[in-house]
Amino acid sequence: MVLDGGGEGRFPLAALGNNAYRLTAAPRRFVFTFVQRPGVPIALEVDVEGSPPRTYARVPEATRAATPLVRLAGTYYSRELDMTWTLVLHAGKLVLQRPRVEPGPLTNLFGNVFQSENGFVLEFSRDKSGKPVSVDVTTERVRRLRFTRGWRRCPAPA
Repeated sequence: MVLDGGGEGRFPLAALGNNAYRLTAAPRRFVFTFVQRPGVPIALEVDVEGSPPRTYARVPEATRAATPLVRLAGTYYSRELDMTWTLVLHAGKLVLQRPRVEPGPLTNLFGNVFQSENGFVLEFSRDKSGKPVSVDVTTERVRRLRFTRGWRRCPAPA
């Protein structure tokens, strides 16, 4: 079994028995255990040395209905980075276009949450009418970097 670390690579897991697996390429002990209880969707228990254990429940397919992608397409600006990202619809996939980087398709994980090929997680926020207003980007080292829809930096005065 292999853990897909997104942009960080793929990492082998060693079987420990009883549906438990250990991440072999980490400085701390990571143990992943799949738990099946009667009448409850399968869960994943994650035990990381030095942290409290966490349990993640599987999201049923019925609740993973994809967001209408055309509504998410548009221009998003980050004041912090002073950079604009564009999302376009291409061949039925939402594609992220960034300056100086090849465009890349996004995979819908669930609801308004997507993942890029390099492991970025993008979570869209909507206003009360359901219109997307921003996207928060999380990477291995960055948490919830906000890009605001349609907002662009004003040019500097001449």
